[in-house]
Amino acid sequence: MRISKKDISFGFFIPSASKPVSVAAHPVHPWLLLAEENRVIYLWDYLQKSVLKVYSSIELDEEVFGGPLRDVKFFDKHVLRWKWLNKNTNITIEAFQGKGGRCNWIVVVMENKIGFFDYISGATSTILQSQLDFRALNCVEIIDSSYLAIGCGDGSIKIWDCQEWELVKTFPKGTHTRGITKLLSFSKNLRERPILLSGSSDGILAVWNVDTCTDAPAFRIPSGLSAAHSGSIASLSLNPGLMQLVSVGSEKTLAIWNVATSTEIARYKNMKDGNKKKVLGSVFSQHPLFPQSMTFCHSGGSQILAIDTTMHNLPKDQREFNILIDLAVIIPGTHKILEIKIHELQPYLLFVVTQSGVYTLYYERFTVPTFGWSPLFNTNIIPESMTSSVPSHFFYCFKDDCLQSAVFAMNEDNTMSTQFHRLETSSRIIGSSIELTVSPSGNFLAALSKQTGLYDIFFIGSEGINPMGIPERVKSGYTTQLVWHSKYDRFAVICPINEDDTIGSFSSIVSKILLLVYEVSKGRVSLIYRGDEMPNPSGIFGGSLLGITYTIENSPSTCFYSWESLKQIGEPFPEPHYIFWSDNYCIIAYKTEFYFYKNYPEFTFLWRINHIIRTGFWCYSVFFYSTDTDVYWILPCLKTPFLLASHGLDINQELSFQSEVVNLKEDKEISELYRKPHECCSILAVFQGSLLMVNSSYQLFIIPLTSIFLRFCMLVGSGLAAEAFPLTFKMHEMLQPKIALCLESLGLPEAALDLPSLSYKQKIEISMKNNIPIVLDKKIIENKQIVKEMLQKSKDPEFLMKLYSFLIDKECYEEALLVASALKQPDLILSTFIKAKMLGRGVILAKRLEKRELAQRLEQELLSEFPAK
Repeated sequence: MRISKKDISFGFFIPSASKPVSVAAHPVHPWLLLAEENRVIYLWDYLQKSVLKVYSSIELDEEVFGGPLRDVKFFDKHVLRWKWLNKNTNITIEAFQGKGGRCNWIVVVMENKIGFFDYISGATSTILQSQLDFRALNCVEIIDSSYLAIGCGDGSIKIWDCQEWELVKTFPKGTHTRGITKLLSFSKNLRERPILLSGSSDGILAVWNVDTCTDAPAFRIPSGLSAAHSGSIASLSLNPGLMQLVSVGSEKTLAIWNVATSTEIARYKNMKDGNKKKVLGSVFSQHPLFPQSMTFCHSGGSQILAIDTTMHNLPKDQREFNILIDLAVIIPGTHKILEIKIHELQPYLLFVVTQSGVYTLYYERFTVPTFGWSPLFNTNIIPESMTSSVPSHFFYCFKDDCLQSAVFAMNEDNTMSTQFHRLETSSRIIGSSIELTVSPSGNFLAALSKQTGLYDIFFIGSEGINPMGIPERVKSGYTTQLVWHSKYDRFAVICPINEDDTIGSFSSIVSKILLLVYEVSKGRVSLIYRGDEMPNPSGIFGGSLLGITYTIENSPSTCFYSWESLKQIGEPFPEPHYIFWSDNYCIIAYKTEFYFYKNYPEFTFLWRINHIIRTGFWCYSVFFYSTDTDVYWILPCLKTPFLLASHGLDINQELSFQSEVVNLKEDKEISELYRKPHECCSILAVFQGSLLMVNSSYQLFIIPLTSIFLRFCMLVGSGLAAEAFPLTFKMHEMLQPKIALCLESLGLPEAALDLPSLSYKQKIEISMKNNIPIVLDKKIIENKQIVKEMLQKSKDPEFLMKLYSFLIDKECYEEALLVASALKQPDLILSTFIKAKMLGRGVILAKRLEKRELAQRLEQELLSEFPAK
């Protein structure tokens, strides 16, 4: 597949005070271990952007001086479970525990000893150099819950029993004549102990069976006595599915090996990046959007390369690679990549280790652009390319490392003209991953850097906002997220709190994370709530209610809270991706589906739709949203999304696609189905009768809203029913029920009853639901088939009682009897026979149906009509 830089987004940048020596990512928790050359180790939460623990040289050198740092690892039940398993395997953690699996260790390898630090209890254990034949220590690898492999400086490998806490085996030097540089373990059979793979400074690759008594390896790669590389093994990465190994030597040669056959597949001696630097490190990608043979490589510069290991099958002139990203292009300065790590369970998450720190990169298909826009952002300034004065609007974006405003207007040919204006601000926010949001009043703009956690609140004007005016910064701070109330200039943030209980930054040691709520009024920002009683939230969502996510036992759960009282509303639910609010509805979106809720007068679930929302926008009561390939609109009462635009359509198939799949034949003339831009776009606004979308380069696209039914729904939803009603005569009769449902759901049932082609059955249903008197031709309503259909459709007793009363008032006794029978109320049936003066018929019918009690009551009522003789 072709790689797009638009699909790359930056997470938090983890700074380093000195050169990083080793990093390790936890498979379940959002934790990263960073060991630095100055002998300090940091445990970071890269989502909360906070330091959880610091291990200084004082702790590392307790009792015995450890020497230079070499390696760090996590060693707990999660690592043991996920290290070798297929990610879809359903197997319990307990199966991997044993005694070693009950620990919560951070393993720190120093030249003179190995330290084990329990990140929960704080307990420590140590393996001293004297217990390992006084060998210098280079690296470790977890084999299973019992065994730990230790690579030594003399080329030997020690096997340490973590349960008995003793050395149980040594693979002596000989196979490796120089120090071990890399260790890997792998297993495709969970019933057997994993195999150990080693690489050393002499370029040798060897595979070991830990359970054998021999001192020789099971085999070497390649087989025989040849070295895999002429220099030291600098990088190793294994793809268990393909049983392929990619290795890079210090001589800057990249080699691909078949581990099963111990043979070389390909070797690349002159693999260089765009700056003519040779490859120094490589790791298999595991990303589902890439082939299994794809690797991510670096050359010690600023570029990450994507190289397919199967390209050796192509002619030399067709062998090429993609530059996945160049840090120097996006982040000014000099960058030297030391290592690339890929998350075990989240293959789209990359940790790029550089001399200055660790960048968290997300490679997700179609990264959505961000911007700051409000319906109040209109201006008399027009783009320079426009020749006439037309209504213009603008939005804010972060482009070319600075805040800019983009003034846009529509040309006569329905194309867009845009002009950007650089805005000089005092903001310290820089980088590519900047989130912009606007307050409900349109007076304040928030800018948040995902890389640093720094945010700024700007005052951009109270009357006649000027797109060329310089925003005034009124508040700064640090947060992982910033969200606004949907109606008031009130925002919530998740802030780091220092040990002295003051609001801090993410570069210092954070004692806790707190929810803070601020209110902005007259250019002043006031703290109105500090969540000391609900510490360490992991996420927040803005809107009419404040959504707060907490992670309990590795399971994130979200609850809604009142912005005013911060009291919980409703029950917890799984953490969503997005939440979209309108005045009356709420959409909670997950990875593969989204859910509709009604939020007034009480929060009520409505239904689910199996679509993936990339970006969404409410225009009054109509919700527009885009997936990877399509754009839809939906009115909540209709329950069915309508396709508005799609990319990749065959023009010859558009009409059949529209009528057969989307059911959009609402006019006497079939509406046109438009093409969605192939770029990943965010929905910006509804603008002059069109849906406006913007891509990551802030180029604007328009999708005309020509559907008469859509225009009708939008007019009614915005309160312009009088203007919308004439459009009903232009629509097909088959759409009349949907039009009636639309009017009724928006509080206009009387208008629904005036629709010319609405059936009497539908009119009865609407009038009954809304207690509206209705005059109907008695001959029409004396139709048992209509009543039977209504009985089949509705089992609601309240509605059936209203229908019964309506039929009795119209003296439609036959039909009323059907309703009374459906309600199974003998008193109601008796009353109906009495009112209809059909007691004799009722007695016969009751006896036929063996309703003895009802028959007796009817006979008594019949006898009472005759005077006693």
